[in-house]
Amino acid sequence: NTPVQRLPAATGVPLARETPLVLQLRYDLIASAPGIPVRARMLLATGEVAHPAHFVALHPVPFALAPGQTEARVGATWTADRAATLLGLVPRMHTLGRVLDLERVHAGERQCLAHFGHWDVYDQQLFRDAEPIALAPGDRVALTCEFATTSRATPVKMGEAPDDEQCLAHLYLVDAP
Repeated sequence: NTPVQRLPAATGVPLARETPLVLQLRYDLIASAPGIPVRARMLLATGEVAHPAHFVALHPVPFALAPGQTEARVGATWTADRAATLLGLVPRMHTLGRVLDLERVHAGERQCLAHFGHWDVYDQQLFRDAEPIALAPGDRVALTCEFATTSRATPVKMGEAPDDEQCLAHLYLVDAP
C-alpha cells in the first residue's frame, strides 16, 4: 500500500550501465489473506539529471537488544564531509520499533530533522523534507531508534529476519553547488 515514490524534481541517482538493481518487496504473510496478488512497478529514467543525488545509509554497528525492555535504544551518527542538501530520508525499523528520531547538530545547536513518534513498520518509504536542509561540512546527523522488547524472552539482534530488528535511515542528499 505504499504510494508512488518519486524523487525530488531535477534529482536522481546516477547508475552505471552495468549496475545491478535489486527490488526488495516486503509484505506480511500472516496479516495478508491467501491469494492476494503482490505487484510492484519501478520506473527508471534515462539521461542526465540537473542535481545528481546519492543515499547515505546511517545505522549503528550491529546490536543486540535486551529482552523485556519498555525502552531499548540504539543510535548512530554521521558527519558531513562536504556541503550537501538533505532532500529526504527512508527510515527503517521492524515490528518492535516505537520511535525513530533524526537530528542535526550544527555549531553546537540541535535541530530536529525527522520524528516518527509512533512507528509503523509500513512507514518504510521515501519521506521528502518540506524544505531542503543545508548541511555544512562537520555537521553531525544523529539517528536514534527506540524499541519495546517486552514481548521477547531472548535478545533481539540486528538483522533482516522477521524477528530481527533494524535501525536505519537512508539519507537522500545532493552535493551543494
